[in-house]
Amino acid sequence: MDTLRAAGRGAVAGVLATLAMSVPMLTATQLGLVRRQAPRQITDRLLQRTGLAGQVRDEDSRDALAAANHLGFGAAGGVIFGLLSRHLPRVMPRVVAGMTYGAMIWTVSYAGWAPGLRLMPAPDDDGPARPALMLGAHLVYGAVLGALTPARKRTAPPPAAGGN
Repeated sequence: MDTLRAAGRGAVAGVLATLAMSVPMLTATQLGLVRRQAPRQITDRLLQRTGLAGQVRDEDSRDALAAANHLGFGAAGGVIFGLLSRHLPRVMPRVVAGMTYGAMIWTVSYAGWAPGLRLMPAPDDDGPARPALMLGAHLVYGAVLGALTPARKRTAPPPAAGGN
């Protein structure tokens, strides 16, 4: 599989995995476990910092922008996984690799750059439900991403020299 095809398949898998992870996130909001979803909170803070908050005032537009940001981030994560997965051992189950990758994204994002840039609170400083919810949602993302990302193809060994 060439690089462009792996990246494209990874992007599509990333979007589908992001949609899957959104189900537990939206369910938690409906149940009142979290007040505002992380993609919306990050989008709102970015709009404020860039001075664009006044231009995107209505809730529907902010929700649509947050969804687009989330899908774009998920697609980008899928591209990276699609490219990296070509180098994983064939014996490693894709779902396990994907879940590991999803946990790594959660760690780098929610315990790393997002609180570092003051876009989200660190897991220890957040409400009691969001860290576990977001970790679980990222595991769903990774599982779906892994399931949808094809394993590298086995290549036939070269013919033996001087064969019969």
